[in-house]
Amino acid sequence: FAFLFLFFWMLIALVLQNKVNIDNLFLPLICIFMGCMFVYLFNLMPKIKQNSLLGIRTNATLSSKSVWKKVHRFAAYFGVMCGIAVIILGIISLFIINISNVLFFISIIIVLVSAIVPAIYGEIIYSKERTSNNYIE
Repeated sequence: FAFLFLFFWMLIALVLQNKVNIDNLFLPLICIFMGCMFVYLFNLMPKIKQNSLLGIRTNATLSSKSVWKKVHRFAAYFGVMCGIAVIILGIISLFIINISNVLFFISIIIVLVSAIVPAIYGEIIYSKERTSNNYIE
């Protein structure tokens, strides 16, 4: 909340001082700040203990502690890389204004992928873990 609050106050201050044309900077700044927020949040993922409120909460991750740890470690690396990619797209769209809408759309797709891929990874790990436990029994 504080991150977005500061971002929008900074943006409003720049617009009110007539130093910035909001049309050209809004989407690139959203991309840059969204990427920074994702880098920060995904960096915290491995530190989250298994619970039903925070983190990647699927049936697979909630049923096994080892799956929870593996998925959140993977999500941290993958999410930080996706966040850096969104920041880079935001910086590129600052300089090439003609394609800022396209780059913003690509950034949204990257954000969605960074949430979906770890969940799929968790299901794959859980199914492998479950089948290996069935052979032991």
